[in-house]
Amino acid sequence: ATAATTAKSCKAKNVSIILPSSNMEVKDMNKNDVISSVLEEIFYNLYVREIYKTGEAAPKPIPLSTITIIPDTNTVDSSVLDEAKAYAAGVKLTRDLVQGPPNAVVPKTLVNIADGIAKAASDVMSLKVLDEKQCEALGMNAYLSVGKGSVLRPEFIHLTYKPKSGTAKK
Repeated sequence: ATAATTAKSCKAKNVSIILPSSNMEVKDMNKNDVISSVLEEIFYNLYVREIYKTGEAAPKPIPLSTITIIPDTNTVDSSVLDEAKAYAAGVKLTRDLVQGPPNAVVPKTLVNIADGIAKAASDVMSLKVLDEKQCEALGMNAYLSVGKGSVLRPEFIHLTYKPKSGTAKK
């Protein structure tokens, strides 16, 4: 976390992180898991709130282009970086939505974002959106009661992940 924060504030192009051991095993984590966690933490700390900022207020891109992890990580599975980037992208999207203004993050916006996620990963994701009548038919009264305070009609988003292997890790 400190490396990423410092790199961001210094506008660094390269970051090197020294891990304490070449054995890099932590309880219930193998070397790939440890490195993935380190990368995720770096990506999380490089987060810049970009959404809804334009012109002079728009943040400048972070020039970081290289992250080196020491000891040598040449034996790390190449999917580790992809997985860390995917987790970081999900966290960034979540942060942007949570911090978004209530007049912009409305049910239809969330449905469009969920639809984009489902289409981008159509081999493992599916989307079902329930409208107000469908929610009533399912007895989702508490959910519908919350929506009564808005002029916008509620839409319930059900994104389903089904891995190619057929079973999801819990």
